[in-house]
Amino acid sequence: MSIAIFPGSFDPPTYGHLNLIQRSAAIFDRLHVLIAVNPNKSSFFSDEDRLFMMQELCKDLPNVTVITWSTFVVEYARQHHIQTIIRGVRPLSDFANEFEQALYNYQLNDQVETLFMPSAGKYAILRSSALREIALLGGDITSMAPKVVADMMHKKLNIDK
Repeated sequence: MSIAIFPGSFDPPTYGHLNLIQRSAAIFDRLHVLIAVNPNKSSFFSDEDRLFMMQELCKDLPNVTVITWSTFVVEYARQHHIQTIIRGVRPLSDFANEFEQALYNYQLNDQVETLFMPSAGKYAILRSSALREIALLGGDITSMAPKVVADMMHKKLNIDK
């Protein structure tokens, strides 16, 4: 059985994340979506909110499991006998950071390989940070994030939509 991990902060999740999850779920028998929990970083959404949104977005994908995780992704891989990490990459500037992270992961666990998946063209510039900024300024985010995410963004920002 082929199993992969798709880690991220998903703060908030976007259509770009969902696209990569759907594509990865079509390739692997099982996909574990790991929501990074880092107590040293402040998140826009709580861990529970990010978990709820990702579970909602993945509920129609029977081979996808969504969890929160607060330590190394490669440790999760080791504990669950998973050998593949999927990382989405947008423009070339993303690749340098992702490549460096892949090298660190390989040093921590050389039994896990990182596969880079390019974003679908229409999501190539979509970033969670940009989505947050657009929403904060009152812009329309419905083309960038699924309804559950847009609704939670509007609620958190106290915006009527």
